[in-house]
Amino acid sequence: MSRRLTRLTALAVLLGGGTLTLAAQGAEIVPHGDAHKHVNQYVTVEGPVANIRVQRDRSVWLSLGRPYPRADLVIVVPEATAQAIPNLRDLKDATVRVTGQIRPSGLEGPPPITGVTRMPEVSGGRPNAPSILLENEGRLTVVKSAGGRP
Repeated sequence: MSRRLTRLTALAVLLGGGTLTLAAQGAEIVPHGDAHKHVNQYVTVEGPVANIRVQRDRSVWLSLGRPYPRADLVIVVPEATAQAIPNLRDLKDATVRVTGQIRPSGLEGPPPITGVTRMPEVSGGRPNAPSILLENEGRLTVVKSAGGRP
């Protein structure tokens, strides 16, 4: 990541009260298979939704690349955010982009302590794959629908 982009990201975090509110224009898009190389970084990841799991606490987990628990990246969508995204549960096989901080898997220890919201405790614990907590529905974009249309 360039120094300029890093500074812009840091400024966005500071101005946003500790949360990143906008994806950087023209930023590199990380393939889902490389998400593990970007733990603790703010990035945009693109990949196919392999499966969707609704947890007991009604959070929704979207697994990119491969089905959970072998997912390349899990997008954790808290219940309140999930309610704001129409047809969230219909995204299986769609290609999506998500922007946020990649957190280590549940097997790699606790999440980093930063100025952003920590991963919520969900019924199944933290995902056993790198994950992004989606607290703002604007950070999730459908690139190609399950039927192949953008």
